[in-house]
Amino acid sequence: MANQTLACAYHDKKGTLHAWAKPRNVRTFLLAGQLVWRTAPLWFQTICVGMVLLIIGPKLLPIEWAGLPFYSFFYLLFGTHFFFPSELKRYHAAEHKVFSTVGRVNHETRKKVARASVRNRGCSTGLVVLYFLSTVVLTAVAMIVLSFTSSLASASYLSLLVVFLYAYNRNIVVSKKIDQVILPLSYWLQENVTTKTPEKKHLESAIESYIQLAKVEFSPVLYQQRIEKREEEWQS
Repeated sequence: MANQTLACAYHDKKGTLHAWAKPRNVRTFLLAGQLVWRTAPLWFQTICVGMVLLIIGPKLLPIEWAGLPFYSFFYLLFGTHFFFPSELKRYHAAEHKVFSTVGRVNHETRKKVARASVRNRGCSTGLVVLYFLSTVVLTAVAMIVLSFTSSLASASYLSLLVVFLYAYNRNIVVSKKIDQVILPLSYWLQENVTTKTPEKKHLESAIESYIQLAKVEFSPVLYQQRIEKREEEWQS
């Protein structure tokens, strides 16, 4: 994913590799989400649907229990990182390795990509860590004047604002201070929880997706400049 484009690559049931790059908008995100959902195992779909029903269902029925609070949806949204299906973990790792690779990224360099680091500074795992840490800290602070239930609810919603401000202001001093706390945790989770060693098909998909993205986002000159810059950074 780049500033204006979202790229995707996947193998169909026959093993044929498909890829596309589309404008980064709601429709494209929905399309990508649909692909992930359709290929997810039944147990993962059951957990997600079950949580949504427990949040919404009781509120629509004439029963005393109001169901799980609405902010539980955010716990589900961010919490899926901790129980990604195995295949998704492998695709996740392959994506990270592509962006960690120094130099050219193409199908001929697949073995080099496979050796690259699985750590990714820009991974959404960092936002997950920030959300849950913010919820804990803000809940503790709010409990000075509010009950635990009210504090947890307020913190769960305010933490969304914290994540939003952090995501769109990564270069300010405060965000850099936050990085010192969340990045070590994010890297540990990336290495031990949210990824698994990718196989050939996962690497092929990640590489092809990157190629499709580069064709749209990078001019040939800019693409070469980025490669040279990354090589210089690696050597320094």
